[in-house]
Amino acid sequence: MSEFTEISNASLQTPERSALTLASRLLVFNALCFTLIYLTTNWLAAAHQVSQHLMLTADASIPLIPWMIIPYSSSLVLFVFIFYHCGTQQQCRQYSLQIFTATHLAGMCFLLMPLRQQHAAVLPEGWLGYAFQSLYLMDQRYNQLPSLHVAYALIFWFHLRTAMRTVAAWLLLNAGIGLLIASTLFTHQHHLADVIAGAALGCLCIWRCKPHDAPPVAAYYRIAAAWLAALALYCQNLWLLLLAAATLPCLLLVARAYARGDRHFLHKHQGQHPVWVRLLYAPYLAGYRLSWLLQRYLLQPSIRIQQITPLLAIGPRLRSAEISQLHPAGVIIDLSAELPEHPALCGPLVAATKRYLHYPLLDILPPNPQQMQELAALTLPLLKAGTPVYLHCAMGFHRCRHIARYLTSHL
Repeated sequence: MSEFTEISNASLQTPERSALTLASRLLVFNALCFTLIYLTTNWLAAAHQVSQHLMLTADASIPLIPWMIIPYSSSLVLFVFIFYHCGTQQQCRQYSLQIFTATHLAGMCFLLMPLRQQHAAVLPEGWLGYAFQSLYLMDQRYNQLPSLHVAYALIFWFHLRTAMRTVAAWLLLNAGIGLLIASTLFTHQHHLADVIAGAALGCLCIWRCKPHDAPPVAAYYRIAAAWLAALALYCQNLWLLLLAAATLPCLLLVARAYARGDRHFLHKHQGQHPVWVRLLYAPYLAGYRLSWLLQRYLLQPSIRIQQITPLLAIGPRLRSAEISQLHPAGVIIDLSAELPEHPALCGPLVAATKRYLHYPLLDILPPNPQQMQELAALTLPLLKAGTPVYLHCAMGFHRCRHIARYLTSHL
C-alpha cells in the first residue's frame, strides 16, 4: 500500500459549485454553442448561395426603423445578465437548458431549411449606420426561421418576470421585450414567419425545460441524437445514414436511462457487459472507452489511486500495471456502469470470495441519498471489520469521491 497517494479529507471534498461559478461555466458553454452553430449554418447557407425565403406580402410594407437596432442589440446584454440574475442554481440550470435547447433546435432548422432575408441591407446615416455595419459584418442574411432573437426574448421574459415587484416594472418589462421582438422586423433582420416560429420555439423551450439540480444529461443525449439525424439528412451520405441508423437507438436509450435514473441499464454482471448490450450500446461503450483511454493518458498523474483512510482507497478503473498496488486481501467496489472491470479483479474466483462488488452509478449525476446509504451499508461493515476497500468509478473524480466523503463522515 506504500505506492498509494495519501490525500487529506480537505482535498476529498467535492463541494457544489458556487452560483457565480456555475453561472459563468454555463454562460461560456452556451456562448460557445451559439457561436459554433450560428456561424457554421450561416457559412453553409452563404456557400450554397441560398435564395429561398418565406417573405409574405405584409413583410414588404414593414419599414426600416434605424433606432430599433438599440433594443435589437439588448438581446446580447440580457443573454449574459440572466445567467447571473437567476436566484438559485436550479433556475440557472433551467435557463441554460432553455437557451441550449433553443439554440440547437434552431440550428437544425437553419441547416435543413436555410432561408435568406429578402430586404436589402441598408446602412442608415449617422452613428446608427456604424451599428448596422457591425451587425452586417457579424450576421449574414441567413439563419432566418425560427428567429432565435424572438425565442430568446420569451425565455428572457420568463426569467425576469418574477423580479417585477410593481405594476410599473411589469409594464416596463413587457414593453422592453415587446420592443426586442418587434426590432427583429423593423431592423429587417427577420420576416413575420420567422417571428412566429421563434415565438413557438421559445414557448416550447419554456414548457419542456423545468428546474433541475443535476446536469441535464438526458437532454444532451437527445440533442446529440437529433443532430446526428439532421446531419445525415443534410449530407445525404450513405455511410452517414448507416451510422445514424446504428447510433440513434443507442443515444436515445442512453437518454431514456438518464431521464429515468436507471443505473442498471447496461446490465453489467460480474464486471462485464452481456454480448447483446455490447452490440446495442456499441457506440456509447466505445466512445466511453476512448474517453477513458484519452483521459488516462492526458491527465496523468492526477488519475491515480488515492488513500483516504488506512483501509479505504479510491481511484479510477485500473490498468494491468496498477493492480499490484492493491491489497491482496482487499475488496473492490466498482461504481462504474460504463466500463468493464479488469478481468483480474472480477473473475469467477474473485466473485466467489466476494472480493469484487458492483454498485453501478450513472456518470456525471451525483448519487442520491438512498444510493449513498446503500453503499454505506455495503462498505462500512467491511471497513469496521478491518478489510481494505478500493472504491472506484471510471476516472476517480466524481462518483467515488462523493461516496468516500459520505463514508468518512460516518466512520
